[in-house]
Amino acid sequence: MEEINTSKIFILTIYRIVLSYYHSVHDLIENKFKAGVKLFWSSEDFDTTTIPAKYLYTMNEFPPFAPMGLDQNEVVLASLDENSTAFKNSDAFFLQNIPQEYQGLPSLKFITRYTKASFNMIINAPKYLYVAVLSHYPNPLPDVFENMNNQMAILKIDPKKKKKNV
Repeated sequence: MEEINTSKIFILTIYRIVLSYYHSVHDLIENKFKAGVKLFWSSEDFDTTTIPAKYLYTMNEFPPFAPMGLDQNEVVLASLDENSTAFKNSDAFFLQNIPQEYQGLPSLKFITRYTKASFNMIINAPKYLYVAVLSHYPNPLPDVFENMNNQMAILKIDPKKKKKNV
């Protein structure tokens, strides 16, 4: 039997990586004030080329949303899902036509007749906070908050009739 001597050869190649950054107000205006990043690479062998997004890891892992300081009798943390209940204490109102970009996000569902003028909470990490307001009520937010001009619907059903049809 012949012995075969195998050995592994590791070749270490060191690449110089340069991160260049620039900021332009004109880019913000053209992109409707949305920030973004593009990753390019180049070498002596080829021109500057954008690295396609399919080669980038885009999964952002954020800690779960954990609001504190809210009265659990008045609010519950839930996922914003199509046909889910709209309020903490009612099975007669259901959310419909939720814009795609909001579906599945964490939401705070208050009781149907929340009468306080404000609420305070502490959250565990920076978050965007979207507030839905019924169109026939005055907007409780200061004018400095951006109106996203998105709409969703609340479907009201009679729970008694629903149980009869089942």
